[in-house]
Amino acid sequence: MAKEKVIKKTKKEIQELRRQLVNTVKTLAVTSLGLVAALAWNEAIQKLFEVVFPNKANSLVAMFTYAFFITAIIVFVTYYLTKLAGGIDEKDEKKK
Repeated sequence: MAKEKVIKKTKKEIQELRRQLVNTVKTLAVTSLGLVAALAWNEAIQKLFEVVFPNKANSLVAMFTYAFFITAIIVFVTYYLTKLAGGIDEKDEKKK
């Protein structure tokens, strides 16, 4: 009887380990793809700023404008996602 409990417990632990492994690999894959997309957008936006600010003398201004633009977008997206996640968490808490 004790042997069956140990086997059952071990099977549950293996299933949980598999679930955690799959979730970790999924998270790494999505994060990697996100990084590739971010790098692609980074290059595209840099080229856009080169077209908008073609003069080499304005390159410092362009760099700071680019940095400000990207920072503003990141702050906006982070704020929005945080509010979205908070709303989802509140709904989950109400269900319990």
